[in-house]
Amino acid sequence: MFFSNWRVKIMSHGKVGFKIFFGILVFMLSFISLSIEAYDVDLTRNGTAYSSESARESDKGSGILHINGGWVNYVFNVSEWYPWISNSTNLRIAVYHSRADKNEAVKGGVWATMQVKKSGQDSYDDLPDLTNESSTPSWVYGYFGKSSYVESKDGAYIVTIRIYAKDGITDHAEAYIHQLQLRLALDYTYNAMQIQGSPKSIDFGSINLGNSNISQNATIENIGPGSATKNWKINTPSWINTKTGAVASGNTGTIPVEINTNNLNSNNINELSGKLVPVFDTGLDPNKAGLKGDFYHVPNADLSTLETAINHANRKLVFSDIFPSIQFNKGAITDAFSEDEAFKSGTITTNVRSDFYAVFTGFIKVNTSGTYRFYVTSDDGFRLKVGSGTVCQFTSGRGTATTEGTKSLSPGIHPIELTYFQGRGEKSLTLEWEQPGGTREVIPSSVFSNGLNILVKASPLKPTVQITNSKGSNSKVNVAVNRSAKFTATATNGSTGVNISGFLWQKVTGSANAGTAFESTTAGEKNYTFTDVGNYRIYCKSVDAKGVESNLTYVDVVAWNPPIVKDTPPQTAITNKTVSWYAGKYVGVVNQDTYLMADGQLGSNNPTGESIQKFIWDFDNNWSTIEKTQQPIDQRVSNKWTTPAGGQIKCKAVNNYGIESDEKLFGLKVYDALMVNAGGPYNGRPNRQVGLAGTINTTSYAGASFLYQWYVKIGTVFSAIATGADGKAKYTWTADGEYEVKFEATVTTSEGLILTGEATAIVKIESGLPTAMPDGPYRCGIFGGNFTPVQVQGNPPDYVEADDIGLIKDWIWIFDRGSDTDSNGEFKTLLAENVDSVVNNLNAGGATASKNAGNVNSGLEALKISVVANNADRQRYRTTMPNWNYAIVENPTSANQFRYITFAWRKDGGTGIMIQLYGSGNWNHRYFAGTNVNGWTPAIQVATNMPTQWEIVTRDLFADWGAFNLNGIAFSALNGNHAFFDDIYLHKSPFPPIGIARGNWKATQTYDKTGKYTVSLKVLSEFGKWSMTNISQVHVIDGKITGYVRAADLRTPVKNTTLTLKSSHVDVNVLKSIAGTDPNLNVSNDGEGITTTTDDKGFYSFDHIPLGSYRIIATKVDGSTIHEFQESGIKVTELTLDAPNQLAIDFVDLSVFPISGRIAYSIKKNGVDILVENVVVEAQAVGSTNSIKSLLSAKSGNSTGGNYSLPLFSGQYLFLAERQG
Repeated sequence: MFFSNWRVKIMSHGKVGFKIFFGILVFMLSFISLSIEAYDVDLTRNGTAYSSESARESDKGSGILHINGGWVNYVFNVSEWYPWISNSTNLRIAVYHSRADKNEAVKGGVWATMQVKKSGQDSYDDLPDLTNESSTPSWVYGYFGKSSYVESKDGAYIVTIRIYAKDGITDHAEAYIHQLQLRLALDYTYNAMQIQGSPKSIDFGSINLGNSNISQNATIENIGPGSATKNWKINTPSWINTKTGAVASGNTGTIPVEINTNNLNSNNINELSGKLVPVFDTGLDPNKAGLKGDFYHVPNADLSTLETAINHANRKLVFSDIFPSIQFNKGAITDAFSEDEAFKSGTITTNVRSDFYAVFTGFIKVNTSGTYRFYVTSDDGFRLKVGSGTVCQFTSGRGTATTEGTKSLSPGIHPIELTYFQGRGEKSLTLEWEQPGGTREVIPSSVFSNGLNILVKASPLKPTVQITNSKGSNSKVNVAVNRSAKFTATATNGSTGVNISGFLWQKVTGSANAGTAFESTTAGEKNYTFTDVGNYRIYCKSVDAKGVESNLTYVDVVAWNPPIVKDTPPQTAITNKTVSWYAGKYVGVVNQDTYLMADGQLGSNNPTGESIQKFIWDFDNNWSTIEKTQQPIDQRVSNKWTTPAGGQIKCKAVNNYGIESDEKLFGLKVYDALMVNAGGPYNGRPNRQVGLAGTINTTSYAGASFLYQWYVKIGTVFSAIATGADGKAKYTWTADGEYEVKFEATVTTSEGLILTGEATAIVKIESGLPTAMPDGPYRCGIFGGNFTPVQVQGNPPDYVEADDIGLIKDWIWIFDRGSDTDSNGEFKTLLAENVDSVVNNLNAGGATASKNAGNVNSGLEALKISVVANNADRQRYRTTMPNWNYAIVENPTSANQFRYITFAWRKDGGTGIMIQLYGSGNWNHRYFAGTNVNGWTPAIQVATNMPTQWEIVTRDLFADWGAFNLNGIAFSALNGNHAFFDDIYLHKSPFPPIGIARGNWKATQTYDKTGKYTVSLKVLSEFGKWSMTNISQVHVIDGKITGYVRAADLRTPVKNTTLTLKSSHVDVNVLKSIAGTDPNLNVSNDGEGITTTTDDKGFYSFDHIPLGSYRIIATKVDGSTIHEFQESGIKVTELTLDAPNQLAIDFVDLSVFPISGRIAYSIKKNGVDILVENVVVEAQAVGSTNSIKSLLSAKSGNSTGGNYSLPLFSGQYLFLAERQG
């Protein structure tokens, strides 16, 4: 029982009195500040807490005692601390007092004094006097020893302090007593060993017995305030390795709990399910039955709860022992010990009385599975744990009472821990239980093991076992009655290197549990024979060399009477010929299906629900392999024999529970396969008869009859043709191609089996390859004049190059434009006759690029993309081709702006071809024909079929992809073999820059610029074969008209004369376009011709004009003077330009008279004038400001002797000569 009790008894004698002072708070604060020696316990009492046993009346009140003569006793109960009160440090008594006065002070007198009672005597020893005369209280101290002054009385240990005020005759010694304080110094010197986490369990879990040593650690602690070093040792059981150690006070140590698997065998292997490992040499016997109890004193704590006690920082271990049972009472569980009595259980007396807690640890062993009820009777609180959980608890103070709880336990050893605390007052603790089916009793020591043990558990890796017999549809092993059935089991080692030593078997009737009697076998096999129909069970487990047994396994068994196979297939199958049953046996053909079908009936006296589930067939006289299974039983099975065979095959019926019948034998005949050979391949020409001949292996079918038939495939249907008995036929094809023929043979064997077979062959009818004949070379003029357009011609339609070629039925002409950009920037050539440059610029991809000079679309070369073996990247490309920066726009007007693209391509093999354009940072502009093999997107399919011949494609780039800048290109073969590309152009208008004509053996083409151009031709024979492309050339020419205009002397040039060129049949718009590109030409004022003017030398020229007939008119007007001109030497109205050379036409100005003269020095040389050069003569008409200057005078004279001349009209002139330079 817990009480708030000061535990002091004060006895008084004499006259006492008391007064109340308001200064008591000051006195208390002064007391709190006292600390002279190191003491552990302070017992304080106020002045009025003395015994009232004195016959004299006491004067006391409100905590302060006024003693005036006489004495009072203060009794301090120190039982709680007695065992640990220091023998080396004196107890100290202090009295807080004031206003002391001697008795008979005038005579010298004596002070009131404090005294201490001697142990076991009725006498007191003096301690210091109370001498403080002041009204302010102060302390006085006295010291005494434990052995002389602490006495035992009525089971308690007390100290008696007396305050003695000696009586006088007229005056007594007196003092005011405010407070007494008894201080105890405690010595705790006990320490003991404790396994950390006690009750400690170590579960190794699954262990591999193939490992020699398996270790886990436990921690052991040297607890308590004592200073002794403690030892420990483990050495049992035999499979635990011996380990020793020592732990200094306050420290921990490690106990390696190490399993030595070498010492485990079939005799002790079961100990691993739970074995206590005792820890010896700690000072207590680990083998003593009971619980280990550790007691902790908590001095001066006034404990009120279990948690406060357990967690108190000042707790001290003071006692440990092994308690056989927990019976801390005086004989009955409700008979508690008083506060001053020592706490005892049986013969074991502890040294604690109050303010303590105890922990009892260990293990409890139970033999019966069930619910156990535990009872704890206590004063004060407790907590009981069994196994992993709390069973019951009461954790605060109480009088003696019982708390109970239940716990379900399985047989074995379980940890148990009982924690108990005591505050003040009475105390008791009893632990009882009620076993399943039993009565309430104190738990006996026989079921306890103390906490100096470690519960070690381990689970050796078990071997495994499996009964491997196959089970039927009833999930049981089904056997036939009176047949020996072998049961087989397989086992695997549990621990490494610990092999299986044997198997244990047991057969029971029905589904009875296994008994204890097992039959052992070394191997995993056991034969049983079942003599009666019924249900059985076979048990099995495996055992390894250490004695570790596997889990028990079993299979259920049913014994049956077997079914029967009948002698023939079902009659309906024979009648309907769904089985290969002929003349009482099975007949088939090598590598063809032979159809089998068995019939049967059930065994007798079997349980209901049985049916024949399947038939199994054996063809090689070895039932360990089943060649065929007939299931469902009403359906046939088939087998293909790979060689001719004769003899017998076997069959068994199997019911739905797997019971097999006895085997049934059937006859078998297997013929060699019918081998039909259609001959070929056959070759021929159109309209010529082709002979066909087929054969079969007739020697394989003695006594058989034979029938043959040839077929030819017309469209999608094979049609029969006349065939001889020898398997030969003839047929005529009229057109090129590969044709399929079929040869069919029918054999009827002597048993009536009909064999049919067929074979096909290919007949190749092939005509010759035509040759394109574009004729040429050709010559023509530029557009607008004579000799244009040019007309080309190829193979005439009535021309037969050879019999196997026939007539030409189609022509494709392609006319080249001859440059990469036209004069107006209307198109740009990306690929034509510049293949080498393109090949060099392509710098990436897994394919190779090269020039192909054979099969081209036009011109002389094409680009070839060759696939490289084992390289998935079948393309060649470059993201930024040199100088490529072409804007694809909706309305192209400027240079390098385009909207359309034209390209030609073809492919050898594979399924697809692609061209990709790189622009604006991506490849999102793709065209493909056939299959988009790589699935690249976005991409536009321009043709369903891949082009095997050259095809030309024109696409609207802006409509397909929107505006972008074209910078690069990729040529992709995708798959198959090589890809070819040619004639790639960008152009502004929808019309491609290459001319194409088809369907006529003649074609025309115009050209607007001179140059040499290629023209390509491909032709198609009447047998559908295209020729290779063949090339010719067209030489396009233009003309030039030049001449001079001179004065009448035919030598003096007339400049600034206007020459006008006109034609009656040359397109004037062509002439205008020529004038638009030549800065020396202009369109005439009437818009019907073009003009030019003579230079200083009187020269004029009309360049790059179409061939044709022209008129030239010369005109000049000087003021009011109109010049009159005449062609020099000829008089024609029209001039004909019919060749690319120059036509010269000169004119004479009849209105101008040449004036010549001589300019000479005034001196002569040898009588001859010396002419002056570099002189300009200027003539000015009288009355006019206009003048005409001559050319510089010459150093030598002309034929008339003059060295200058001037063309002048008639009139009067002034002349001025001026030398230049």
